[in-house]
Amino acid sequence: MECRAGDTAVLIKDLDVKATSFVAKRGKAVRGISLTNNSEHIEGRVNGTRIVIISAYVKKSN
Repeated sequence: MECRAGDTAVLIKDLDVKATSFVAKRGKAVRGISLTNNSEHIEGRVNGTRIVIISAYVKKSN
């Protein structure tokens, strides 16, 4: 995935978010992403919560 810091991505799979009581649903926007030292992970906001997501579970939003 070719995302840059600040982009918006979209989840392609429902994800259980650890340490919270919600599931990030497929199609949900991940806003304001930032890249991490690990190329397989990105950080972003879902439902107002900052989470780390495996990049294989998101695609770049148009």
